[in-house]
Amino acid sequence: EIYDSKRSKFVPVTTKLGVSITVDRDAQAQSDAALLDAVEHIFLGANERLVDLAPDYWKAILSGAWETVPQKKGPDCHRIKGALQRTGDGDLVMPCEANAKTKTPLPPTAGVDVSSLPYGEKDRAVVPPQVLFDPSPQYGDVAASLRLQRTLVLALTVTPAGEPSSIAIVDPVGCGLDDQAARTVETWKFKPATLKGIPVPVRIDVEVSFNVQ
Repeated sequence: EIYDSKRSKFVPVTTKLGVSITVDRDAQAQSDAALLDAVEHIFLGANERLVDLAPDYWKAILSGAWETVPQKKGPDCHRIKGALQRTGDGDLVMPCEANAKTKTPLPPTAGVDVSSLPYGEKDRAVVPPQVLFDPSPQYGDVAASLRLQRTLVLALTVTPAGEPSSIAIVDPVGCGLDDQAARTVETWKFKPATLKGIPVPVRIDVEVSFNVQ
């Protein structure tokens, strides 16, 4: 499937590749009940939700937590509903609000642990992080067969140690490319952002491109 950003949903695509699922079984060590249990884990059950079973980087988009915030200038901005960031001046803000066409009131902040919040990548008081190691993701078989060329966006927090964390898919493209991108970006390394010379966590967006060679 490919994600249609205009309709905010996944739509099926046609491919000549077939799908084959093989379940290895030791006939002597595994009962029929155990085999049926294994099969049930392959398919989504009637009382199961995909968002509960998906990797963490899918949860925001699958739960509908992402929202688009039109900007006065430039492209739209994306954020997780209710997300907060801190500024170099010690204030609490919502991402995307500085240049939003329509302002959204700040949600209740009582009890919020400010020290756990990241800074925004456009905060003038913060020296942004720099990528030190960013290998490119590999195509999966389906995407390669369709010769898809896509650029997708991931949001993540660069920790004070220069590690990517809290990775979230912002605008998925489907066909396995999102998972390939997220798993690859998990291996990236950064020179961390700093505030007054001290490493700090910063929330950033990164683009990952898939180009047919």
